Amino acid sequence: MIALIYGLDHERCDVHILLSRIAPTLLVLASALAPVAHPVESLAQSRASTGVNTTTQDPTDLTATVDGMLHSQLRDLGIPGATVSIVGGGRRILEKGYGLADVGDARPVSAERTTFHINSVTKVFTATAVMQLVEQGRMALDADVNTYLTAFDIVDTYPGRPVRLQDLLTHTSGFEDPLVDPATPRSPTLAEHVARHQPPRVRPPGEVHSYADYNYDLAGHLVEIVSGRPYEQYVSEQILTPLGMAETRFAVRPTDPLSPEHALSYTHDGDRLVEAERGFDGRAPSVGIVTTAADMSRFLLAQLGHPVDGVRLLAPPVVDLMHREHFGRAQGQPGVTIPLFESFRGDSRLLGHSGEGPGSHSMLTLWPQRGIGLFVAYNGDGLGGQPPFDGTYRAREELRNAVVDAVAGLPRPSSAGPVTPPGPVSGTYRWVKFTHRDPAQLFTLLAVPDLAVDVVAGGIVTRGFSAGAGRSERAWTAEREGVYRSDDGSALTFSVVRDGTPWRAATSYNNYSFVLDRVPWYDELDLHLAAFSAALLSLSTMLAWPAAWLLRRSSRRRGPRAARAARLLAAGTFVVLIGVAAAGQYAFVLGADAGAVLALHTATSLVIAATAGTVVCAALAWRRRWWSRSGRAHFAILATALAVVLVFVLRYDLVGLTR
Repeated sequence: MIALIYGLDHERCDVHILLSRIAPTLLVLASALAPVAHPVESLAQSRASTGVNTTTQDPTDLTATVDGMLHSQLRDLGIPGATVSIVGGGRRILEKGYGLADVGDARPVSAERTTFHINSVTKVFTATAVMQLVEQGRMALDADVNTYLTAFDIVDTYPGRPVRLQDLLTHTSGFEDPLVDPATPRSPTLAEHVARHQPPRVRPPGEVHSYADYNYDLAGHLVEIVSGRPYEQYVSEQILTPLGMAETRFAVRPTDPLSPEHALSYTHDGDRLVEAERGFDGRAPSVGIVTTAADMSRFLLAQLGHPVDGVRLLAPPVVDLMHREHFGRAQGQPGVTIPLFESFRGDSRLLGHSGEGPGSHSMLTLWPQRGIGLFVAYNGDGLGGQPPFDGTYRAREELRNAVVDAVAGLPRPSSAGPVTPPGPVSGTYRWVKFTHRDPAQLFTLLAVPDLAVDVVAGGIVTRGFSAGAGRSERAWTAEREGVYRSDDGSALTFSVVRDGTPWRAATSYNNYSFVLDRVPWYDELDLHLAAFSAALLSLSTMLAWPAAWLLRRSSRRRGPRAARAARLLAAGTFVVLIGVAAAGQYAFVLGADAGAVLALHTATSLVIAATAGTVVCAALAWRRRWWSRSGRAHFAILATALAVVLVFVLRYDLVGLTR
């Protein structure tokens, strides 16, 4: 389900085929207890003048903390291997590999040589490239991106409110993020991809955080335009080579070579551990990098403002600018920097980014107050009862928290969070990624339900949508007006008041922010499903018409020709409507050429006209008394039911009109 929600890498909703490599369970468990380490030399360098404090924690203690956590995680969750790097005080503190990179060959993970897919953590490299150009004065965060584009423009959906560079880097551009990518031919270049696949703008920029890969694909293309070099070349020349990240490379195409030491990715098929096929359909600026823990140590130091081997990627003021909150808490939502997500552990402000892929999960965390950076990557999904938020997904957060607690002690309740005006919070809320029309919306909402909020004494109870809780029903205690906290420390905030009623909720988990908009009662899924089911049940009574026709034919009692035509129209419209919806889903998922799409849209228009004709016939039946009173009432019910089914199909775009 994580692929469905966050597309997790968004980390798109790829179709991942499981291959034949099976891991012997005993081998995995044994290897999980065998960490592979190498000496870490201190970098002889001066401390960056960024005003950060450094940790005084003994590195030996951090090693013990990480060792204990990783041993138990690999063993208990059935994860083949992991790699970790920690920096602090301007130097590399810990780089270590755990478990196996290849279960079949029993090849251990090496922190120096074993590369892992880091998926969306790649976006931190893209943001760094953009900020280098900002530092040089060649780009500006508040600039309309159309000022840089040369081959196409961003559609001016909201006049006077252009998409700015900052909006791309904070995922607040307002672009729709399709829930499922339809099968379309791969664009050969990044430039062609962002030009051909520009999503609709579904909300004004700067209003809501809604994570979407297109933001960073477009930002990477802007780097190409301004620098005059292909994105991958720019990053290699201006980031990887200066930092000495010799093992780091891009892998987004089947022809892109992977290191012989690369970590294979694994998932679970029941109790079996199987290799997960890597889908090479991502884009370099979003999810393209593979790297090692040792290389990431250098990148972490650079992200904290330190020079590496005498090279400083960004000036300290630019680093501080990136770490500043650019969107979030003022709107009652989790804070977003460039490009990291803000979270709190006690009084510690942490900045991080996670990456998801088939059998590969990673996380980068910065703790600017203490000058500490953490990177971890796993090559397995792990076991868990709630796939999006258990297994490896939860393991990364637990490791991060263990490191923070080892340095700062036990966390204290956080005072971070917005204060919002009063108002009733009960109601139904829907994740903003699901609020726009999309051919996959219905099936997504069935898998990831809306958040139902009920007010109780001392707080609220929520059901349905859950970020990291491991359960669908949760109790939240009122912390202050508009802010509620659960027993696991998560916060749920309500903000933006319309006529005294909150209409937006927000929470976060493991470097992901979730913003949910209030759903009016008439747009709730349960109501729609009930009406749709009742309509289908009513329409099923048309199955009795053939028997009634045979009975009338044998008795030589035949109604008016117009009445018979009305019934044929109703029955035919229903059959074609269901066929069009099925064809629409088929075309959406598997792809269709322009001619097939035109035929589908034409058929939809004819169904709409035929449904309207059926409703007219229902009125004529009463006026001309085609049947008995009960027969006329039955036909009126059928016409209404047909209209309900049509509205349902169009409301959830089952025919793919928005594609």
